[in-house]
Amino acid sequence: ELSIPKLNLHSIKVQVSSNDFEENLGHLPGTALPGERGNVFVTGHSSLPTLGVKNPSAYFVNLPNIKKGEDIIITALGQRFTYEVESIKTVSPKDVSVISPPDQRGRYLTLMTCVPPGFNTKRLIVLAKLK
Repeated sequence: ELSIPKLNLHSIKVQVSSNDFEENLGHLPGTALPGERGNVFVTGHSSLPTLGVKNPSAYFVNLPNIKKGEDIIITALGQRFTYEVESIKTVSPKDVSVISPPDQRGRYLTLMTCVPPGFNTKRLIVLAKLK
């Protein structure tokens, strides 16, 4: 489960090793698990362009409001992992370099969503490091 206290997101389910994030957040298959060395890569919707109808699973609608230094908490198998936001950037959907960790020693978490909400022209990338 993923929580971002500053964005009022609490205990959102993450579908592990799944590209399906229609109802939950999705953990990209092949990326690290919480606490492991590497990059835990989680994707979620900011919205779906359905005639202005709010998507109840658009958990990342407020992700553009996150700030450097804020905490992202992941709870997995009874353990709690706190990551601190290091950087926020916008990239092209074709930029797959964001899936890799910035270095081979650290334990990272990357959150990705489409921006601006309702469009899929760019991707917001939030990189955090395990505290």
